Amino acid sequence: MSARPLHCALATLATLIAGSASPAAAVGQALLNLGEGMQPCLQSSSAKACQQAGELVKALQSNASYQGSSHLCKEEISELAKMVQLLPMRDALPTELMASVADVQQACLPFGF
Repeated sequence: MSARPLHCALATLATLIAGSASPAAAVGQALLNLGEGMQPCLQSSSAKACQQAGELVKALQSNASYQGSSHLCKEEISELAKMVQLLPMRDALPTELMASVADVQQACLPFGF
């Protein structure tokens, strides 16, 4: 597994941050931890590693910002939760998972996660 998908996701996130004038759009720790937290799942595709990654996704749903976020943000988080479950079964690709992480970061960035 190459680091390229993570690099692309982080580059996209950095671009979004640079173009954002709103202080509410500053990247929260939850969104930063998301990409890093997916790495063990991406590298091993083991059920245990992906279960831990799934806990990060659940934490997003428990985050105070979740209730005030957009429908798109909530939908992207739900899709990511499904992808994390599918990866150990080889029903999803690591690149699809990282794309989903980038989608969550982009959709949820304005809501202060």
